Amino acid sequence: QVTTKGWVAVGFDSDPNTMKGADILLCRIFPNHTAQCLDCYAVDIGVPTPDVSLGGTNDILHYSAEQTSFNTLKITIERKLVTNDLYDHVIGRDKQKLMYAYN
Repeated sequence: QVTTKGWVAVGFDSDPNTMKGADILLCRIFPNHTAQCLDCYAVDIGVPTPDVSLGGTNDILHYSAEQTSFNTLKITIERKLVTNDLYDHVIGRDKQKLMYAYN
């Protein structure tokens, strides 16, 4: 949950000191109040690429997103911890690098 009118993303296990190589879940709300959540991979620095565009799979099982009257974006995403997708990282190891961004 963040205060924004745009998008929010959470990423797992990027390369050191960069977002490159991260498994990213990206969600956004459009002005017509519809939402989109994408299973992505950071090929490089910048906008992450949807897994399906790279030959992977969209492994988001379920999501919900809402924009409150205070411009707070509230998102819930469900994904398996282990997907066997080349562009997803296993979630839940002892130590894991986590990053987030929003705008």
